[in-house]
Amino acid sequence: MKDGHEYINIGTLCKWFGISRQAYYQHEWKLAEEVYQQDFLLEEIKNIRQRHHRIGTRKLHEMLHPFMQEYDINKGRDALFDFLAAHKMFSQRYINAKC
Repeated sequence: MKDGHEYINIGTLCKWFGISRQAYYQHEWKLAEEVYQQDFLLEEIKNIRQRHHRIGTRKLHEMLHPFMQEYDINKGRDALFDFLAAHKMFSQRYINAKC
C-alpha cells in the first residue's frame, strides 16, 4: 500500500482507506505467511516429482496431505490444481490430455 508514497506514514494511509493500522499489519503478516507456505509447499512438490515424475495432481494431493497437516497448510485439491497451473508444474500426462 505504501509503495511509491514513502513520505506518507502508515497511519495516514490507513485512515484514507478506512482501516486500522492493526488490520493493515495483520494483512501484511498473513501475506508473508502465505508466501512462505507456498515456497515450502513448492519445494516439497519438487521433491515428490523427482521421485514420481508423472504423478497426477489428485495422487500428489493425497501424498501431500500429511505434509500439509504437519505444517498447517490449508490447500484443497482444486486449489492445488490452480497452484500447479500457476507454477507450470502439471504432469506431462495432464497437459497432453487437455490438448
